[in-house]
Amino acid sequence: MLVNSPSNAVGMVQRTKQGELAMNQVNRIIARALLAAVAAFSGAAAGAPHPMDPLSAEELGRAKEVMKSAGHADDNTRYPLLTLLEPPKDEVLNWRPGEDFSRRARLVVRKGARVFAAAVDLRAGKVLSWEEKPNVQSSVMFEEWAEAQAIALANPEMQAALKKRGVTDLENKVYCAPASQGYFGQPEEEGRRLFKVYCIDLRNAGNNYYGYPIEGLYAVVDLRDKRVMKVHDSGKIPITTENLNFSESDVSPLRPALKPVLQSQPQGVNFRIDGHVVEWQKWRFHVRMDRRVGAVLSNVVYNENGRERSVLYQGYMSEMVVPYNDPDFGWFSRTYFDVGEYGLGLLASPLVSGVDCPDTATFLSTMIADDEGNPLEVPNTVCVFERNTGNPEWRHAEFLNETFEGRPAVELVVRMAPQIGNYDYLIDWVFKQSGELDGRVGATGIDALKGVKSRHMSDPTAAEETKYGMLVAPNIAAIHHDHHFNFRLDLDVDGPKNRFVRNYYELEKLPESHPRGYVYVIREESPVSDMHARFSCQSGEVQRFRVLSSESQNRVGNPTSYEVMLQGNAEYILPESEWYSKRANFLQHDIWVTPHNPDERYAGGDFIFAGKGNDGLDIWTRQNRGIRDQDVVVWINVGMNHFTRSEDMPVMPTIWKSFTLRPFNFFDRNPALDLRTNFAQ
Repeated sequence: MLVNSPSNAVGMVQRTKQGELAMNQVNRIIARALLAAVAAFSGAAAGAPHPMDPLSAEELGRAKEVMKSAGHADDNTRYPLLTLLEPPKDEVLNWRPGEDFSRRARLVVRKGARVFAAAVDLRAGKVLSWEEKPNVQSSVMFEEWAEAQAIALANPEMQAALKKRGVTDLENKVYCAPASQGYFGQPEEEGRRLFKVYCIDLRNAGNNYYGYPIEGLYAVVDLRDKRVMKVHDSGKIPITTENLNFSESDVSPLRPALKPVLQSQPQGVNFRIDGHVVEWQKWRFHVRMDRRVGAVLSNVVYNENGRERSVLYQGYMSEMVVPYNDPDFGWFSRTYFDVGEYGLGLLASPLVSGVDCPDTATFLSTMIADDEGNPLEVPNTVCVFERNTGNPEWRHAEFLNETFEGRPAVELVVRMAPQIGNYDYLIDWVFKQSGELDGRVGATGIDALKGVKSRHMSDPTAAEETKYGMLVAPNIAAIHHDHHFNFRLDLDVDGPKNRFVRNYYELEKLPESHPRGYVYVIREESPVSDMHARFSCQSGEVQRFRVLSSESQNRVGNPTSYEVMLQGNAEYILPESEWYSKRANFLQHDIWVTPHNPDERYAGGDFIFAGKGNDGLDIWTRQNRGIRDQDVVVWINVGMNHFTRSEDMPVMPTIWKSFTLRPFNFFDRNPALDLRTNFAQ
């Protein structure tokens, strides 16, 4: 993670000499990140206001003013979350351009160790709600990250252990990364805000800050008491001397340069962006960045010959969980909840034209609040672009009369790329001319690496040291782990009144006299409550999941619907009794369905840092609430079981996982039938 607010970080760090040295390093990282961001700046989109627009710089400042005026905040108050409190759904659906709309802010406020939830009416200038949240912890703030690092490096025992390993330049040649400790039901965890700090040797590091782990040395830091609770030193492990950097100058030999493979749009793009509203082909939607969940799509509609048809009221990634599979002291607690503990919008990295997005892309900036609630603009965090896939949208060659008809497939992509520690993620929403909408997640960056004694699999220590990972370089193992991504999909298929169905295949035995013994028939079930709408896809049963309109039919009488297709879901194999499993209770099933509730925003609940699993989907659905012929929300899990490999080193090729929202009897015929044969000349 990169710190994005130098003043915040510096102001909170202990003023020991070692702390100042640590902060010098942090500030250099900050400066590089912000300079890169400013260099890439292309400006935020301006346009007509919309009720789902993110809070502006002025509105963020207004929220702070209202809180101070009400006596709920002062200069020492911190804001782990200050974001748009969306208007009620019916207000948004009934709103028309040019009409007025409400503007409210939702806040999580820190006053020392106390956590409060608040709501502010920005137009009226008043606090709508103010409630202390006992026994919970907020997400991580950037200043805490810097503070935990400084506290660890200021500890004499930690310094001595580093020097014993030959690392003596604490200002320039060591990088210590705090990570959330999680919760495992241990007495020493109660009432504390714990981070586990591990360090990396930078003496050989270039662009790989994670390639040279100083293994076996960890500081457990409590940020409530501002102290190191424990230094764990299991003994000196060799630090690899391999070149694990990956800039062009570090790779030899380079393959011959490619002749240019270009995508150009000499006549301009085919989409239009007005503020945060995007129109392309027959699609229209709103996109904004949220500090916690990143890119949020809202009001996704399809214009069928002048008839605007709702598909998705809102979609976003509600949680990301990355658990590592090693019982070692430094690794067992690496069960990161990256959305709830850190924030995708907060860690959104500036996108680079020609690498992250085509040169033809349009870039949007993000306005978020920093730890002190002040506006912070980060440019180029979202890109929007078209791509010719090189595939046909549809085709048919007929040999009987020697005819051919086909149309090229073009897609619109909305992309962001949060950088979360060693990992980089690409989060895409892909709109297609066929009426399909894909959600895609790409994982790249650097594996989490563990220092080991083994240099080769023939070494006597190799078998034990690779029990939970793969030896990927001399003295380096990459630990096996998983990536789970939960998406919250508020589908409104031809309106909010919907029902969820599961179609499954059932064999039908035919009479003995029939030449075939069996055929299959497709059955349908529609759960009446959220308690009964929890499904797993690893059952081996052939099944399909759809959201049907309760009121709309196509021309032959079939209910219009969209199918929810999971094309890459990671199997979750840990028992529910695990503390980690309790916190990640939403991984018990791949698909959940709940009635629309604006307070149920995140699959793991509002407060996931050191959470105990007493919130989230598993808890909500125990209410056994009705979902048939109502406004429903579908929650899906996709991801990967990451069995590490040598080809992940030193930086991983991107791995993609996805889901598709696919029209199913939504149209009367192929909606891409009206595409022209050729592009405009």
